[in-house]
Amino acid sequence: MSNSFPRVMIFPITMTCNSKCRSCGIWRLPESDKEHSGADLLAKVESDPFLRAHVESVNLSGGEPFTHPRIARLMLGMLENYERIKEICINTDGHLKREIKDALELTLPRCRERGVKLRVYISLDGIGQAHDRHRRHPGAFQLADEALNFLAAQAKEWPDTLRVTASFTITDRNVSQILPVFHYVRSLGVRVDYNLAARPEVFIGGAGLERRFQVSDEQFQQVRAAIAEVCQHPENINFSSRFYNTMLETLESGRRQRGCFFPDKGFVLMPDGKAYICGTFLDFFIGNLLTDDFQSIWEGADRRSCRENLIPGKCESCFSNSYEDWDLAVGALV
Repeated sequence: MSNSFPRVMIFPITMTCNSKCRSCGIWRLPESDKEHSGADLLAKVESDPFLRAHVESVNLSGGEPFTHPRIARLMLGMLENYERIKEICINTDGHLKREIKDALELTLPRCRERGVKLRVYISLDGIGQAHDRHRRHPGAFQLADEALNFLAAQAKEWPDTLRVTASFTITDRNVSQILPVFHYVRSLGVRVDYNLAARPEVFIGGAGLERRFQVSDEQFQQVRAAIAEVCQHPENINFSSRFYNTMLETLESGRRQRGCFFPDKGFVLMPDGKAYICGTFLDFFIGNLLTDDFQSIWEGADRRSCRENLIPGKCESCFSNSYEDWDLAVGALV
């Protein structure tokens, strides 16, 4: 563990969300749990010496991260303080276009100055009503379409700084949408990534992983054929063919086929300050940034116990797309 450092930080900065996605349970949390990360936690994230010295990739998510009023200020703080930062990734449903626009206006110039990639992932789980049904939000596709068109235009103005990607969650109800979404994003000149559906314990209040969203055996060959076509166009995807081969092997076998970068390189920080090795299992808890500095958390007994006693056993049942050959060239695979 002495040579292990936290390179990847996944930080859902809020549990507030404006969608009710079928394969996500955040929206079911009680209102008291739908909190924004507070100013005290954000200050510690920006100033903690161990984070500043080692983190290279930051993923801001939620909930819906653009509901947080301080998201741009947080990004600017990390761009100012993090010595090794190479990318900031944001996962959003794209509904809050004004907030997205304002945040980009503030942060893109600084990203370019630092040589940092800003990667914006817009959730897109189908075309038209197929996306609306998954999001349980009438008009969701129109909002995502507007956001993707806006961001595609912005990417042309910031070609070395802004990367725009549609993020597709494969479930048993949208297998037929894999290729229509691929052709749609190609027409916009942006990219698309495909992930398996999973409901991690940490993000949804301990409800557990649910397999009921996974594709059926009958649908598997349809997924395989669609992904094979997608992989013929590497200019429109971030993930490699090897990544997708692993994803398909995991889907077919029901067990994880390759290790994960989290135990040695990453962590998840929740809006209440609690830190976990990853977001999958609640017992992967390693400390709280509101009460301890991050070096103490990273090198502490809780993290050591998790790695020695729980990994890799529990990880074999995880469908997360965070694989051990993660590479900054393609972004944080989360």
